[in-house]
Amino acid sequence: MEILIIANSPGEIAGWSYPIIREIKKQDPEIKTTMMLLPCNFSSGRELEVARSLPGIDRVFPVKQTLSTLWKGKRDIFEEKSAILHLGGDLFFPAMFAAKFKLPVFIYEWAQKKWDNLLAGYFARDEKNRQLLLGRGIAEEKIHIVGEILADAVNYRAEDCAPVEKGKELTIAIMPGSRFREAFSLLPLFAGVGEKIKERFPGTKFYMPVSPFIDREKFFGSFPLQPDEKAGGTGVSLKDDSTLVTDKGVEIGITFQSHGVMKASDFIITIPGTTTGEAGALGTPCLSILPLNRPELIPFVGLIGLLDHLPLIGKPIKAKIMLYIAGKGNHLLSQPNLRAGREVIPEMLDVVDPDKIFARILPFLENKDKRDKIREDLNSIYSSHRGSAEKIVRKLIESAKCISSEKH
Repeated sequence: MEILIIANSPGEIAGWSYPIIREIKKQDPEIKTTMMLLPCNFSSGRELEVARSLPGIDRVFPVKQTLSTLWKGKRDIFEEKSAILHLGGDLFFPAMFAAKFKLPVFIYEWAQKKWDNLLAGYFARDEKNRQLLLGRGIAEEKIHIVGEILADAVNYRAEDCAPVEKGKELTIAIMPGSRFREAFSLLPLFAGVGEKIKERFPGTKFYMPVSPFIDREKFFGSFPLQPDEKAGGTGVSLKDDSTLVTDKGVEIGITFQSHGVMKASDFIITIPGTTTGEAGALGTPCLSILPLNRPELIPFVGLIGLLDHLPLIGKPIKAKIMLYIAGKGNHLLSQPNLRAGREVIPEMLDVVDPDKIFARILPFLENKDKRDKIREDLNSIYSSHRGSAEKIVRKLIESAKCISSEKH
């Protein structure tokens, strides 16, 4: 038997896939696990390497191999009894895999009616997501509410991490992104906020959890950093292999075990994306910042994202479009807020500098009750989602077992 996972973005590969693979091997170690990668506008360039490092993964198809398999692959490339779980990427691809290889394909969270007749079913994270799928014309009997995969992912990861020393003073994690360009353009800004925090709360400990999608050699070779003229911040240098230091002497611990630090932190400063969902599932308060200082650098999907590759005029046009979108009204940017339909964690969509950011988070740093209220709200959103991986894997195995050799 074989379970195939289709994914494309860093969050799906390192986050959502991890508990699924772990649960497959827990239910039956003999089941082969395969990941097929798809093209992604948010690619960090290290998706293949990270996918291959996942515990329990048996094989990984790079993007070209996934596409060539779809184009000219034979049925015997997969085990006779197989099923596919689609976690991210255009739904055209899982639909075509279903049509070509006659395999049951299940989609997590999303649907397009035009592909529905080719697909076996859908996994919804909650009732709200189920209603979205129903609204897209999906039959009720094809939808299975399983919970939020991320809740399993981060808690499994946190359990695997070494314990973090926690004192009475504040512990702050700064997480400027999972892609090299965004992380290193924002690190001086976030470090500048750290200097402001240190002035007000001298005992504060700072950590920078480094994404697995950032190459370690490239990471250590990129210092010293200077602040972006449009964003401000502070210079950041490498003190040693485990510590960064700012121009004002504030030390920031480097860690590659992100989830243990995230769970132990009193507050996280980050950007919209998977990290906000991970923080939410761990119950850790955070600020989600989408800086508009350089709107042309903001990753985006679809035609707007393709402007990144248009010489000379692409980025200026994209900057104007992004500012227009940002100015259209109130936006919920972070995953916990999108799940709740309201602001649970604070957000900023603005041209920012360290002073603005510090002013936004100061009330939460000064008042533990405010942080505890966020923790309580986050737990109410995510606590019911534990066990989602088990439900998904059970359904995939059940569907794979039902495949008849006569179909092939």
